[in-house]
Amino acid sequence: MLQRFGLQQANPVSTPADVNVKLSSDDGVSGLADGNKYRAMTGSLLYAAIGTRPDISQEVGAVTKYNSNPNEAHMTAVKRTFRYLKGFMDLGIKFEHSENNELIGFSDAGWAGDLDNRHSTLGNLFMMSSGPIS
Repeated sequence: MLQRFGLQQANPVSTPADVNVKLSSDDGVSGLADGNKYRAMTGSLLYAAIGTRPDISQEVGAVTKYNSNPNEAHMTAVKRTFRYLKGFMDLGIKFEHSENNELIGFSDAGWAGDLDNRHSTLGNLFMMSSGPIS
């Protein structure tokens, strides 16, 4: 994916998203981005998040909201997620056998955190055998 989008020389980062950046549909500063390239990039990230990289799921969900009208701030956020993947290519999900395959769940919500429509955001994680299953 890095090669496909010309990001093989990008500098790695330690997190998939910048916590200091709040995305919105129009920040009043950013110009429009190439919509076709943006949708191809977010589609690739979505495929990775579903198949092998649940650690990027939250950020992928945040950037795919802008697929219909992306701007440069959105593109920067997408590229950051690719830079994160570059730095952590060897991460994977490990399931360990144990006598007690207890299901463990975590949940959290952000109240009215969406700057465009003030919707709340909910996230959850369920683990079994020391690995995420949902």
